[in-house]
Amino acid sequence: MRVHGASLKACSGDSGGPWYRGSIAYGIHRGSNSGNDCNKTGVYASFSSVGEVEQFLGVDILHRMTVRFLG
Repeated sequence: MRVHGASLKACSGDSGGPWYRGSIAYGIHRGSNSGNDCNKTGVYASFSSVGEVEQFLGVDILHRMTVRFLG
């Protein structure tokens, strides 16, 4: 997946990190065109989707987690 956004930022070392919003998993970071500038905005970034990761590793990833407190 390739994404672009006015406020999107990416840094060296982000590869392998999670892509998520709130409690929803989207994928694993692959790279970007930000170079070594962690403050650069409006970059393009790419990530492997959760489905690709699950298929490659032969696992099921928890896509959404809901925590309920009992008591």
